[in-house]
Amino acid sequence: MTKRVADMTEEEYERHRQGRLRRRREKQQALFSMFDYTCQNCGIIEETLGFFEFHHKDPHNKDKEVGSMLNSASFETVLKEVEKCIMLCPNCHKREHLKENMTLSELRSTR
Repeated sequence: MTKRVADMTEEEYERHRQGRLRRRREKQQALFSMFDYTCQNCGIIEETLGFFEFHHKDPHNKDKEVGSMLNSASFETVLKEVEKCIMLCPNCHKREHLKENMTLSELRSTR
């Protein structure tokens, strides 16, 4: 049985945290490589993990933000959500939301 984080020793928590970070990086790497580390709009190539963002093509069909799923959801669950998205660089992602007539304050609140 898994211990609750509150019940872990410092050493157990650090091991837990490192494992979670490793799994997150592995999921990010797999997702970004599916898109050849390339923005689907402008074509910029960037291999830095965490650089790209996933934009839901239909915001009404969004179950959860992909980034928040990377820590806890299975890779299969993340893939189902990614199928509803396009991978964009931060600039293109912001432009997409601005096209949807979101104000900058509304855009900031989606993060």
